[in-house]
Amino acid sequence: MEISEALVSTLASGWLKLVWRTAIDATRVNAAEIDRLAAAGEPYVYAFWHNRILMGPFATRTPHRDVVPVVSASKDGEYITRTVAKLGHIHAVRGSSSRGGKDALKGAVEQLRMGRVMAVTPDGPLGPVYKAKDGAVVMARLADVPIVPFAYNCSRKKVVNSWDKFIVPMPCARHVFTFGNVIRVGRDDDIQEKRLELENELNRITRQADEWEF
Repeated sequence: MEISEALVSTLASGWLKLVWRTAIDATRVNAAEIDRLAAAGEPYVYAFWHNRILMGPFATRTPHRDVVPVVSASKDGEYITRTVAKLGHIHAVRGSSSRGGKDALKGAVEQLRMGRVMAVTPDGPLGPVYKAKDGAVVMARLADVPIVPFAYNCSRKKVVNSWDKFIVPMPCARHVFTFGNVIRVGRDDDIQEKRLELENELNRITRQADEWEF
C-alpha cells in the first residue's frame, strides 16, 4: 500500500518539530559569520553532507521562508519538498547532478540573486559519501555569495543503513552544530580547488561534530 506524500510529509515535519522542541540544548560552534549573514539578511550557500540534512533548518538563524533547498527531481524529492514546506521553506529548487542539473543551477542562482539562502548537499543525492560535487561552488561563484559549511551531531539518534549512514535525531537530545570557515569563490578561482576546499572543510567540521562529548 502506497503511503500518500501528504501523510509522509506531515509525519516527517511533525517529528522534526518534536525533536527540536524537546532538545535539551544546542551548542553552536564557530557561528559568528553565519549569524552575521543572517542578521544582515545576506544570501549565502548553506552546504552540508546529505546525512546531516535534518537539523540544517534549525541551525541557521535565517528565517525558514528565506532558505531554499535544492531537492532531487525524484519521487523521494517530492516527499522532501512537501516536508520542508511544512517547516516554512516556501520555495524549493528541483534537480540534481544526474537529473535537471542545469535547471537547478539556474534556479539556485536566481534565488541567491533575490537575496535568499540556498541549502545544498554537495554529496547528494546518491554519493559518493563525503565527496563534494562542484555545484555549490559554481552557484556561489555565479551569484557572488559565500559558502557556509555546516555539520551536526546529537546525543540520541538512529543511523539508517543507507549509502551515507543517514542520521535521524531523536527527541530529548543534546545537539552540536558546527560551522566551517566561510569559503569565498572569486571569478578567477579554480573550481576544482574550491570544490576540494569545501570537501575538506565539511569533513573537518563533521569530524568535530562526531567527536563532540555530550
